[in-house]
Amino acid sequence: MRRVLIACAGAHPEVLRSPAPRVFLREFGEHAFTFELWAYIHIRDVAVKVRTESDLRHAIAQAFRAAGCDLCCLSWELRQ
Repeated sequence: MRRVLIACAGAHPEVLRSPAPRVFLREFGEHAFTFELWAYIHIRDVAVKVRTESDLRHAIAQAFRAAGCDLCCLSWELRQ
């Protein structure tokens, strides 16, 4: 999971290389693990933040489906 999340963030052109994206395993749920992805971007306007969040969600969903993983309990935090 961690590698998929980091790869998706690293592939996005708006995500900064430094500080590097980070993934945290936040908790163990009854039927899922909760991961949190931190990806840093320069926010020139709100549209960049919203578009980047959306792009990352789509890329992660596609990558998880390709890996045969179900999506549950994703949390997001983009920092500037």
